[in-house]
Formats: sequence, C-alpha cells, structure tokens
Amino acid sequence: MPALQLVEEAVQLLRRAPGALLFQYYLGAIPFVLTLLYFWADMSRGLYAEERLPGGALLLVVAFIWMKCWQSLFSAGLRATIGDQRTKPWSAGRMLRMAVFHASVSTTGFFVLPIALVITLPFGYAYAFYQSFTVLTDGTESSLREQFRRAFQQAHLWPGQNHLVLLTMLFFSFVVYLNCLTGLMVIPGLLKMLVGWETVFSRTGSAFVMNTTYQMVICALTWLCVSPLTRAIYTLRAFYGESLATGEDIRAELHGWRRIRERVAVFALAIFSLLVISGSAQAAESSKGKAAGVSGSQLNQQIDKVLKRPEFTWRSPRERVLQGDEKGWLVRMMNWIVDSTIAVLKSMRDVVKAVVEWLIRIFRPGFKNNPSGNSGTGWQDTLRAMVFVLLTVAAVALALLLMRFWKQRPTNMAEAVPVTPDLNADDVTADQLPEDEWMKLAYEMLDKGDARLALRALYLACIAHLGNRELVSISRAKSNRDYLRELSRRARSVPELIAAFGDNVSVFDRVWYGMHEVTRGMFDQFRGNLERIRVC
Repeated sequence: MPALQLVEEAVQLLRRAPGALLFQYYLGAIPFVLTLLYFWADMSRGLYAEERLPGGALLLVVAFIWMKCWQSLFSAGLRATIGDQRTKPWSAGRMLRMAVFHASVSTTGFFVLPIALVITLPFGYAYAFYQSFTVLTDGTESSLREQFRRAFQQAHLWPGQNHLVLLTMLFFSFVVYLNCLTGLMVIPGLLKMLVGWETVFSRTGSAFVMNTTYQMVICALTWLCVSPLTRAIYTLRAFYGESLATGEDIRAELHGWRRIRERVAVFALAIFSLLVISGSAQAAESSKGKAAGVSGSQLNQQIDKVLKRPEFTWRSPRERVLQGDEKGWLVRMMNWIVDSTIAVLKSMRDVVKAVVEWLIRIFRPGFKNNPSGNSGTGWQDTLRAMVFVLLTVAAVALALLLMRFWKQRPTNMAEAVPVTPDLNADDVTADQLPEDEWMKLAYEMLDKGDARLALRALYLACIAHLGNRELVSISRAKSNRDYLRELSRRARSVPELIAAFGDNVSVFDRVWYGMHEVTRGMFDQFRGNLERIRVC
C-alpha cells in the first residue's frame, strides 16, 4: 500500500474509532507530558535540581510505562475496530505482563533512537520497531522473546513505505508545530486587547519564544496532536503485516461487507414500509371518493381537462391523417436510399464518359467533325479498352502495395524489445516470457541475493515448460492447485511428472504465500524437480 494511502486509511480509522479510545489514549499521554514538563522545568531552573534528580527520573519512568500501557490498550482497540470485533477482557496478570514488557524494551528507546538518528540510516527501522512493539504488546504473549521477534519482523517489512510515512509525518508535525506556536503567541495579545488582561507573555513581547520550557510546551502540544495518528498508522502496518500469514484482512473485509448488507436490508425494509403506508393512504382516498358518489362522466371530464394542460400536451403524439395511399416512413426511407444510389451511379457514369471523350479529343481532334459515322467507332472502342486496362493495372498495383504493407506490420511489431515482467506483481503469468528467459531471470535474482523472487521465476519457467508441451493451459485466473489438477488429468500416465510438479507447488506456496525463507537445499530441490519434469 502506498504511504499516503496508508495515512489516509489511518485518518479514517481514527474517525471510525469510538471516543472512549481517544480518552484512554490521553489518559496515559497527558500525565506523562505533565510529568515531563515538570521534570524539564525543574531540572532547568530548580535550585535543588541535583537532589531531586533521582526521584524525578524514577517518576518520569513510571509515567512513561503508564503511557505505554495505555497506548497498547489504544492500539488493541483500533485493531478491534478494524476487524469489527470485541476486545478481549483485561485482567491484572495481563496488565502486569504488559507493563513488564514495556519496562524491559520500550524504555531502551531513550538511548537507541538518538543514536540511530545520529547514524541516520537505521533510524527508520529502529522507530518502526518500537512503534510495532507498542502496538503488538497486549499482554497475551507469555514470552518476551516472541514479542521481540514479532516487532522485529514488522520493522523490516515494507521499508520504503515506512520511510515515506516518516517523511510525511515529519512534514505534518512541522505544520502542527507552527500552528501551536502561532496560536500561543497570538493568545496573550488577544487577551490584552479584548479583555485587558496583562500577562508575563504580553509584557515580554516575543522574547519568551526562545525560552526552552516554552518550546518544550509547544513540542508537547504538537506530540499530543500527532501521536494518535502515528499510532493508528503503525497499527495498520502491524495488522496488514501479520495478515500475510493469518489472512485477518480478508476476514475484516468480509465483516465490512456484512455491515453493508445489513444496512441495505434496513434501508430496503424502510422503503417497503413507506410503500405500504403510501398504498394504504391511496386506498383510503379512493374509498372516500367512492363514498362521495363521483359519477363516471364527471371523472372522465376531469381527466380530459387535466390532460389538456400544457405540462402534459407536449408529451402527447402529434395526430396526423394519412392522405390516400401515402406511404410509411420505412418505405420512404428505402425509396430514398435506392434513388440516391441510382443518382450516384449515374454521376459516376457521366464522369467516366466525360473522361473518355476528353481522351478521344486529345488523340483525335477531328473526331466529331468526321462525316462518316463508322470511322470513329474503332478508335473509341480502342481507347475504352486502354482506359480499362490502365485502371485494372492501377488497382492491382494498389492491392499488391497494401498486401506488402500489411505483411510488414507484424514483422515490425515483433522487433520490439520484450519487457521484463515485475516478479513482485500479482498479475504475472508464465506466458509473458519463454522458459529460457525465466531461467535466466531466476539466476539473475539469485545472484542479487533475492532467493524468493528467484524461486518464483523458476516456478514460472516450470509453468511455461508445461504450457509449451500443452500439458496445461496458462491463464491468469488459474491458481497453482488448478494447474496441478489439470496436469493430473492430462498426464495421468506419467505419475513421476505429477509428483515432481506437486512438490514444486507445495514449496512455492510455502515460500510465496506463507513467508517461509528460501534455503539453498530448498532451491536445489526445486531445480531438481524442474529437471525431472523436463525429462518425463
């Protein structure tokens, strides 16, 4: 999914989430922010800062773990909103386990993230790891090692998307920071101008902007505004990442279709109820009209009067009486076509006759003045024959030229350079390249270190080989199991071929759809099965 589309989906997720989730989030975030601001101001300006440093630091750590636990609760609620499910009940043991996990891993972010930011390159992965750890830690995992492994896998998933999201959120945070800074700078002046309240900020002018505590307040407000969206983005990343193995995204989409179906049913029921009510009202009005004793002649007069209104007469067909044996429109149209065709043919005949006479005048100027009526007949017939021969030769030459041009078109199109398919795309089919080209592409991917794409190219070479032997028919709509069933029908007498291809299908499904790692032995086994398929 593109980064901007992921951010947009996260915004929609926050809009669909219940208000209690945001209350839970800020229930954990606001105490930490207040503790951090107090600790910052005390350590910056306090007279007894050194004495209060250990206690303040411990209080800050406790507030941080408190915030992380509530953020995990917020992420669990968002994941339940995505899948339209109920959250699992929270117990004291589950909350304690979650607090221990955050105390063991999340607190290290204060040291790891600044170092990663200085090095620059690993910052995106480190930030994604800590965000994913917060999202995935819900207290259900009994092993810290397993939780660490899940967060590590999510951090290395879709790195391009992750870095684009970070750049987008950095720009968005900067805009929010400018809004908060401008708002807090304008508020003291407005209070003095409208209410007459004199404050420290209005007396010092703009000098307070450079105060570190003031800047810390602006950064804290910016973080409170942006942080829920960031948490929603990484919740969606974790949801889609784990759905590669669990298929949870498909289940969530099916839940969404069920909600749409329920809404459509309710809407249809409401429409049906309105129709029933309106039908009952019309029946009641008709019964009242009958009870009033309206006669049929009066009713017809009223109907004719209504139909003669301007808003209805323009829709009525125009009445016209056919005179005598006047023909219909179809007969008139056919007669017009015939007459037009005859007129065109006569015009062509006149043009040809004029050309022939012009040629006769050129080759024999005194033809019309010849008193003998039989002397010019031979010349006229000869010239007509010459004209027809020339026209025939020109028509044949034009036809040969068109045929030559038509035969050259496929040759020019065949000279186009074939485009290498994208092995990551879902719509790649084996008939896009020959078998040798797929093998060459597989070894190129293997040299680049991408064994997963190399195995897919090798599998497409296998399908292309079977397609050339007409053992399977290649189609984008077929699955791997469809190819296996088709091969079992057509190659029933060669069980070794079916077994080798079935083994390759199992290996490919585990690697491509199950996210298994490709080992050297697995790749050699796949290539050996392909050689067996070629020999069979």
